[in-house]
Amino acid sequence: MSGKERYHVRMSPPTINLTIVSPCFNEREIIGGFIEAGLRIADQLRDTCDIRLLVVDDGSRDASLERLEEWEKRDARVTWLSLARNFGHQAALTAGIDHAPPGAVMTMDSDLEHPPDLIPEMVRHWLAGADVVSAVRREPEGLPLLKSVSSNLFYTVFNLLSDTKLQHGAADFVLLSAKARAALQSMPEHHRFLRALVSWTGFPRAFVPYDQPVRPAGKSKYTARRMLRLALHGVLSFSARPIYWMFGASAALLTAGFVYLIYVLWVSLVQGRAISGWASVLGVLLVLGGWLTFSISVLGLYIARIFEQVKGRPVYVISRRSHDPPASCD
Repeated sequence: MSGKERYHVRMSPPTINLTIVSPCFNEREIIGGFIEAGLRIADQLRDTCDIRLLVVDDGSRDASLERLEEWEKRDARVTWLSLARNFGHQAALTAGIDHAPPGAVMTMDSDLEHPPDLIPEMVRHWLAGADVVSAVRREPEGLPLLKSVSSNLFYTVFNLLSDTKLQHGAADFVLLSAKARAALQSMPEHHRFLRALVSWTGFPRAFVPYDQPVRPAGKSKYTARRMLRLALHGVLSFSARPIYWMFGASAALLTAGFVYLIYVLWVSLVQGRAISGWASVLGVLLVLGGWLTFSISVLGLYIARIFEQVKGRPVYVISRRSHDPPASCD
C-alpha cells in the first residue's frame, strides 16, 4: 500500500476519534462558553475527525456540574466525570485521559486561556504524522516581572537538572495520538507532571505557537502555591541530580573540614599556640549545620514521594459520570 493510500485510510472519519479532555474547577461562569467553542470546532472538523468533549469536574463547589449536566442533555458529544473531591489539575487530566473513548485525546484548560481556535491547526499536524502536538504560549508583552522571571527560572532549572527537556511555554495544551496516549497511560506515577511525561515518551512532536487570550471571567485557580508545588513535583519526579549534587558538596565540605583539622592540630601541637577566632568556628558550624539540614530535607522529599507511591492509592476517585443513574437513598 502506498503512503498516499495509508494517509487516505487514516483520514476515514469512522476511524478518526478525538476526545478533548478538560479539567473544570468552579468554572460555572465560563464552562458554557468553552463547550460552545469546542462544539463549534467539532462542527468545522466533522469531515476530518469525530470530536467529543469530556469535561472533568474536579470537586467544584459551585454550579459547574449542573451546567455540565445541562449540556449533556443538549448535545450527546458532551460528557463529563465528577471527582469525589478536588484532586488537582494533573489528576483531573489523568482521569479524563483514562476514561476517554478509544482514540486520540487533546488536553486543554476549560477557562478559555487555551484558545479553541487553535485546534484545527493542531489536528492538521496530527494527521500529518505527529504523535504529539503541543501548543506553545508566546510570552505576552506586559507580563509581570515576577511571573516572567519565575517561569523562565523553572524551565531553566528543570532542563538543567533533568535529561527530559521541556519546551518553554509548552504546558498541558497538547494533542496525543492513540499511541502516545497509551504510552502515557502505562506510567504508574502517583505524582503526575504530564508535560514532562509526554516529553519523556520521545514520540515525533510538533509545536504550534499561540498568544494566550485574556480570561473572560473569574480567576485562575492555579495559585502561586499550586504552581510551586507542581514545579517541585516535576523536578523531583524527573531528576535525582539534587542528591548527587548534595553528595558532591558534602564530600567537598568533608575534605575541607579534614584539611582544617590538620591545620588546627599542626598549629596546636607543633607550634604550641592556641587557635583564636570563635566567630570563624561558629560560622563554619552554622554553615555545616545549615547544609546538613538542607540535605536531609531534600532526602526527606524523595523518601516522602516513595512513601506515597508504594501505598498504591489511586490518583483520583470518581464520584459520578455521564449517564449514571440517579443515586438511591439506600
